[in-house]
Amino acid sequence: MAFRISHLFLFGILLVSLVLIAEPAAGFSDPGIKCIGTCSFPCDKKCTQDCNSRCVAKGFKSGYCLTQGSVSNCCCS
Repeated sequence: MAFRISHLFLFGILLVSLVLIAEPAAGFSDPGIKCIGTCSFPCDKKCTQDCNSRCVAKGFKSGYCLTQGSVSNCCCS
């Protein structure tokens, strides 16, 4: 009985720790960043130059490529 209780206790601690250290899947904490779409290239120098041009054309100061998971987004600030 005590062995079963300790397993449940350890599982609970593991579950709580995973929830507390998990990172958010989407969104930004910086309100000054706006993503305007996905990049047609992987996040590299070419993507950043293309994204910067798109952002400047839309009236932003600068743009850069940002990877979120497996998606490369063009984000402006």
